[in-house]
Amino acid sequence: GDFHLRQVLISTPTIGFVDFDRAGAGPAVGDIACCRAHVEWDVLTGALSRGRADDVIEELLAGYARVRERPSSPDLDACTAAALTLLLPEPFRHFRPDAFDLTARILDRALALLTPAAARTSLS
Repeated sequence: GDFHLRQVLISTPTIGFVDFDRAGAGPAVGDIACCRAHVEWDVLTGALSRGRADDVIEELLAGYARVRERPSSPDLDACTAAALTLLLPEPFRHFRPDAFDLTARILDRALALLTPAAARTSLS
């Protein structure tokens, strides 16, 4: 549940993962959602464009789909929204001058992810 791109090591043609602090077993959707939440954080802070972020997540999901079934969109969206809420203290922890605004943007993004997920789930 703490996976992010800083734990990915690339040495062409091999990709490896390193997790020294909280490695454990659990549903893959939680790790994928955590990584996606960190990518969303990068978009919300201006470190990454939305288009590039979408490309990165799509590549992650495509790679994952080569070994396991891809998580459903509603599950991934709901888990990503939950993972985003775990990032809410970060703007204050790092003394960001835009902490209140960034907190609102995090909550708005989490809500945007939940709204379509709830609508899709209720239709099935």
